[in-house]
Amino acid sequence: KLTSTMKRFITLTFAMLMIASSANIVTAQQRRAASTAQQSRRNHQKVVPAKRVAESDAELGKKYFDSENYAKAIGYVKKAAASGDLDSQVRLADMTFFGNEVEMDREKAHDMIDQAIEKGSAYAMERKGFYLICEGMKQEGFEWFKKAAEAGNCDASVYVMNCYRTGDFEITQPNAEEAAKYCRMAAEQGSMEGQAFFGLYQINGEAGVEKNPQEGIALIEKAYKQSQRNSFEKNCPEAAKALAEHYAANGKAAKAQAISAA
Repeated sequence: KLTSTMKRFITLTFAMLMIASSANIVTAQQRRAASTAQQSRRNHQKVVPAKRVAESDAELGKKYFDSENYAKAIGYVKKAAASGDLDSQVRLADMTFFGNEVEMDREKAHDMIDQAIEKGSAYAMERKGFYLICEGMKQEGFEWFKKAAEAGNCDASVYVMNCYRTGDFEITQPNAEEAAKYCRMAAEQGSMEGQAFFGLYQINGEAGVEKNPQEGIALIEKAYKQSQRNSFEKNCPEAAKALAEHYAANGKAAKAQAISAA
C-alpha cells in the first residue's frame, strides 16, 4: 500500500509535469505568433514601393534646359556632357551658340554639334539646321532638318512637314505629297502634331494618303490624349474641330464642349 507521503509526492510530481507541459505549449504558441508577425512584416516590406531613384545630371539638365532655366541647367548639363551623355553635349552646344550662362561662341558651338553628329545624334542634326537658318543659310539648314527627320527626330519632321504644308520660312514652296510624307514620319515618331495632321489626311483622303476616317479619328484622339495645357487645341485647331464634331455625333457632348471651349 502507498503511504500518504508517497501519494502526496506522486500528486505533486504529476502537477509539476502538467505545469511544465502547459508552459511548453504557451512557449510554442508564442514562437508561432512571433514567426507569423515576422513573416507579416516581411510581406509588408515586399509591397512597400521603393523610393524613387534620384534624377541623374542628364535628367535634371534636360528639365531645367527645357524650362529655359539655364542658370540651374548649366551645372547639370556640363557634368552630364563631361560624362559622355550625347544629348547633354548637344544642350551645351546650344547654350554656347546662344550665350545662355556661358560665353557665346558660335564657331565653337558648331564644332561641338558636328562632333555629336559624327556620333549619330539626330538631335544634333536638328540643332545644326536651326543654327544655319539663324545665320541666314536657310536652304542648308532645311537640308539638315530633313536629315534629322529621316534619322528619327520628331521635331525636325514636324518642321519639314510645316515647310511643305504651308510653304513658309522662305525655304520651299507648298508640296502636299512631301508634307504628307513627313507628317507620317512625325506621327510614327510620336509627335502630337504629326498624329493630328496625319489623322486629318486619313479622314479626308488627301495628298496620296488612303482615306480611312476611322483610323484618322483614332489617331487624332491619340494626339489629344497626349497633349498638355490645351496644346492640342492651340497647335492643331483643324484636328480639334474634327474630334469635337466626332464626340458630339457620338453622344459625348461634354467632351466636345471641352475641346470647343479650349
